[in-house]
Order: sequence, then structure tokens, then C-alpha cells
Amino acid sequence: MTVDMSVTQTLQNIRESCTGVVSIVITDMNGVQLVAVGEDHRNIAQLFNAFKLSIEQSEKMGIGKQKCAVYGYHSSQIVMISSEYLVVFIVADAKANTGMLIEMQTKLEPVTAALLATIPTLREVHLED
Repeated sequence: MTVDMSVTQTLQNIRESCTGVVSIVITDMNGVQLVAVGEDHRNIAQLFNAFKLSIEQSEKMGIGKQKCAVYGYHSSQIVMISSEYLVVFIVADAKANTGMLIEMQTKLEPVTAALLATIPTLREVHLED
């Protein structure tokens, strides 16, 4: 699948604007990678499974639809943002400002809107087993 170069360039500019961000990956709700910038992150399938499990758990707890999840590790952190029909994974080093990573959601809205306009069938994909 070819994504418009302006989407990729905009995503790269967003990545570079936030200190410590290593990569940004956007998938559909089935975990299919649509666009990525930065270092190659080989574990997107596992990250997506963690995202899906956390959604299920938040629903079981009755706390509403999950919009964002933050995972902290020894040398990195991962912010997952559910954006309408897409999932955005932001991988950053451990010292990156977590609040700034979460706030990247606002900067990413034009990118996700462009992807939805480019690939209209994404609206038909649902996160189901």
C-alpha cells in the first residue's frame, strides 16, 4: 500500500519535533501497518496485541473506551493512541517527556485524517475477534 509522501513527510516532521521520539507507526484497527517513520520497530504485532488486550480490560472494568495507553520500560517508553479507526504507536527513549508524547495526538490529527481520506475502507474495519 502506497501512502502519500506528504503524509510520510509530515509524520517525519512531527517525530523530529519531539525530543526522544524514536519512531511513529500508524496501523489500522487490525494491526496492519499503514505508515511508519524513524527506526524500524519489529514488534508492532506484539504491541498491537497489548493494545487490544488493554482495550478489553478497560471495557471489563467499566471505565469506558480507552483513548491512550503508556508503557514504560528500562530504556524506552511506548505511547499508544486510539484515533478513530487507527492506532498510533509512538516509541521514545525512557527520558522523553511523556506528557509531550501524549500531546502529540493533536499534531497527529491531520495525518490520521489524511490517511482516512486516502484509504476510505478503513472506516469499515472494526476491532473485533
